Amino acid sequence: STALRNIRVGDYAISLGENSDQNTQVSSSLTIIRQNKPQNNARILTAQIATAPKQNNFTVKNLVDSKVVELTITKETIVQLETETPATSPSPKSSPKTPASQITKNKNAIIIYHEEAGKNIVDLIYLPS
Repeated sequence: STALRNIRVGDYAISLGENSDQNTQVSSSLTIIRQNKPQNNARILTAQIATAPKQNNFTVKNLVDSKVVELTITKETIVQLETETPATSPSPKSSPKTPASQITKNKNAIIIYHEEAGKNIVDLIYLPS
């Protein structure tokens, strides 16, 4: 189609559709954004929890480079336990969150966070068993 011919390197593409398999999507809508592209400022971290949350703040030690990172939990933060399936896991708009008490010292975690107003705000904490 004409939209596909106009795509250039560096364009931001948004495709809505269904995945026919793991590597193929049948798109019902394709939008190309060239100006004011959305920024993906999410960061992923594999870490060991260094301190338990206190006043919604805690620290972790990055397992890759051993740097300490201070993180902040908000009411939108999701804590996902390995034993929970995605269908039963908490979401920001429905069931209550897994208690922050699950975030304990010396536990390993995968953490997705973003920077906002100089703070590292946690979006998701995945806690393996």
